Amino acid sequence: GRRHGPGPARAGCQWRAAAGWRPRPGGVDRRRRGVRAGPGAADPGLAARLLRGLPRADRAAMTAAPRIASLVPSATETLVALGLGPCLVARTGFCIHPADAVRAVPKVGGTKDVNLDKLRRLAPTHVIVNIDENRRETAE
Repeated sequence: GRRHGPGPARAGCQWRAAAGWRPRPGGVDRRRRGVRAGPGAADPGLAARLLRGLPRADRAAMTAAPRIASLVPSATETLVALGLGPCLVARTGFCIHPADAVRAVPKVGGTKDVNLDKLRRLAPTHVIVNIDENRRETAE
């Protein structure tokens, strides 16, 4: 996304001053305050207590590992780099890197011609698509 707030002066950024650009209110202070933890961060048992309050089927679904189908080659590489390679259940024929991590993952066609029946049989919980790589019909 677009960066807000004052940044270091760099060559080529003179357009900011010319266009009347001003930092977002509180931009500098926000950086100094640092990252704030969300509610419950100070209580590590909160998540466990919330899960215990759910019906057993819902609990199992929330704690189960995701089943990811990646229909975007660059996203496949990123998922593997993030340690989610074992969660991949489907990929396109163009998702070839890193080869050792994706070799055993079933292919479901190309980025533009996904075999939706095969994809449904693999039952992913998450499907990664990209407007530049995949057709709208596939994403829907």
